Amino acid sequence: MKRILFVEDDEYIRRHYIEDIQQAGYETSGAKNASVAWQLVNTHHFDAVVIDSSVDLAVSTNRCLSEMLREYYPAVLRIALTGQSWARNDPLHQERYQHILIKEFNYAQTIEQLQRIIEAIP
Repeated sequence: MKRILFVEDDEYIRRHYIEDIQQAGYETSGAKNASVAWQLVNTHHFDAVVIDSSVDLAVSTNRCLSEMLREYYPAVLRIALTGQSWARNDPLHQERYQHILIKEFNYAQTIEQLQRIIEAIP
């Protein structure tokens, strides 16, 4: 079973993503910030880490997390989840994340896109 970690500072949003991905058959965990996420990554195996990079105050923290994941856990898929469409073409985002998922106005579409990315994990 694939294990997915969601890093999202908004508990309500984090809980909804976790519940919807669990219903799709994946084991999920959540972290409210990069520090908590790093502790979880160091003690549990994850196939992917989904990092909300659209919260301005959290961007630098989350980017640090993505850099640490890239360096210490290169096999873990790094997925940016953002509301900023410019992020797709941003060299910094492209360097730090393997996938940049833009939050759609339709939440179900975002979940479907996320599930397709997760399903492709070997």
